Amino acid sequence: MCGISGVFYNQKDKVNAEKFINFSKINLLRRGPDFSGQYANNKNIIFNHNKLSIMDNTINGNQPLKSSCGKFVMIFNGEIYNFLNLRNQILKLKNYTFLSSGDAEVLIEAFSTFGIKNTLEKIDGMYAIALFDIINNKLYIIGDFFGEKPIYYSKIDRNFYFSSNLNCLDKNFSLNINYNSLKKFFLYKYIPGHQSIYENVYKVKPNEMLTIQIKNDDILINKETYKTVIKDYNFKLESSTSAHNLLNSIITESVLQRSRPNCGVFLSGGIDSSLIASILQNNSEKKIQTFSIGFEDKKFDEIEKVSLISKHLGCLNEKIVCKESDLEEFFFQLPEVYDEPFSDSSQLPTLLLSKLSSNYTRVCLAGDGADELFGGYSRYNSTLKKWNFRNFKHLVGSLAYKFIKNSSCIENIVFYNKHKNFEDFYISNNWLNIFHEKIIKNFKLSDQSFFTNKPQIEDMMNYDKSNYLPYDILVKVDRASMYHSLEVRLPFLSQKIYSFSKSLLKSKFKNFYDNKNILRNILSNYLPVNITNQQKKGFSIDLQNFILKKNFLFAENAFKYKNFLNNYFDFTQIKNMWERFKSGDNRPVSIIYSYITLYNWLKFKNKI
Repeated sequence: MCGISGVFYNQKDKVNAEKFINFSKINLLRRGPDFSGQYANNKNIIFNHNKLSIMDNTINGNQPLKSSCGKFVMIFNGEIYNFLNLRNQILKLKNYTFLSSGDAEVLIEAFSTFGIKNTLEKIDGMYAIALFDIINNKLYIIGDFFGEKPIYYSKIDRNFYFSSNLNCLDKNFSLNINYNSLKKFFLYKYIPGHQSIYENVYKVKPNEMLTIQIKNDDILINKETYKTVIKDYNFKLESSTSAHNLLNSIITESVLQRSRPNCGVFLSGGIDSSLIASILQNNSEKKIQTFSIGFEDKKFDEIEKVSLISKHLGCLNEKIVCKESDLEEFFFQLPEVYDEPFSDSSQLPTLLLSKLSSNYTRVCLAGDGADELFGGYSRYNSTLKKWNFRNFKHLVGSLAYKFIKNSSCIENIVFYNKHKNFEDFYISNNWLNIFHEKIIKNFKLSDQSFFTNKPQIEDMMNYDKSNYLPYDILVKVDRASMYHSLEVRLPFLSQKIYSFSKSLLKSKFKNFYDNKNILRNILSNYLPVNITNQQKKGFSIDLQNFILKKNFLFAENAFKYKNFLNNYFDFTQIKNMWERFKSGDNRPVSIIYSYITLYNWLKFKNKI
């Protein structure tokens, strides 16, 4: 795992380009503390690479790397899990002696041997790649399929800048806040899509490749999706037993591909992380190391369950209790860790878990991604039920509907009926009233429609795979772990497992998605049912207590502060929301946390 940055510049801007690289070399140290290397052609390109040594600690594994054919120079952040297979394919086609044991040299030689698009079709991994074509004077920036590894970019003063960290850009240039992104932040708790918190600074989206050229002193950027079709592995799901066995073998293959000596596992006590720990321990001669977080509040604590799992598997388990003082400490670190506003509150215990794990290893496996691929969120079924009930009005007629609406057994039916379509219903948190009306006029929820006329669970899964997964879950894990120079690998985010999940949806075993039954059944091969059937509590904190007791004065100041963005927010609505919350109305807790997170970020950035 590493950090990368670079500039594709016009000749007269060489000084600014070098200044950016020198700053980013320092800024990316947490992502890559072991070695920093640069490449410059003294004409129009500079690359910087900060290395976190995982596989190859020799000088031959350092980047930037130049291909043996002399055409390409490359830096990349991430891991190519099938690089040994790729290496064998290259050796069958040409006589070449690899000088390193890692994946970076294999990747650049694959680009040289197979071409760019053919190589991208072959590789399975997490990566952000910068590849410069020396002969044709083109720069390629490539994001991985699921969006695990970040890369920000901007076209500034006829130069193209990119970096793993947004901080490299906002510390070097005067950037303006993107108000459309701010609206999305309050709606989702994260900023989805290609936009960032700043105008004219963008993210490379999952499965996206940029081609950058300089023509007539201008930067031309072309974007394309490079994997239009995921490889069909032609899975034959003839019986429930064969489906379970096949998936078990595929997950095992992915876990072993992503593991390494002294590899740890984030063990939360849930189905996904327990399955990964079970498979890794089952294929290890030594006791594996697992890491867990407990909570002082027993409503959220699962240490007792984790202890049962680790004892049954025979693995080691390091655990730490997340205290209120830890949450407060990490809250004020958030602007440094996450670069831009991000308010999924599980970011706080994730930071503590990453800090704990980094004391023992440099690589951990985690179970993120399984919910999006195997329908694991309870909200899928509950949202469909609420939506179908909302449409009950059209079935029973207006008089009967008025009677039902006024009965005490129906909660929030008025709220349900406000949404004009299922996409609006699924995504909206109904708190856009904190903005001035002129700000939310013509506001569009998303750039792409994922929902059919007759909503299905698959629609929500596809939406979450393209939005919630890359811009919330993967951001949370990547930024928290890399802040502590820890690499987290996600076995469920294998293209082979993704292909299996799509095949399962089309098969007669579609019911296996209900409550992740197929993963639960596979886990029963490793753990007793009395453990696997225990209800998961979630990786959450008591936000109301955190805000009102531990950070009340900070929050109070945030809601009194009217000078920033006062043309943007409706402060009457905000003040009313805060007063209701202080009086015991817990409904706006999520938007309150987002608001003080933004205030925290603005103070850290010296923007207020």
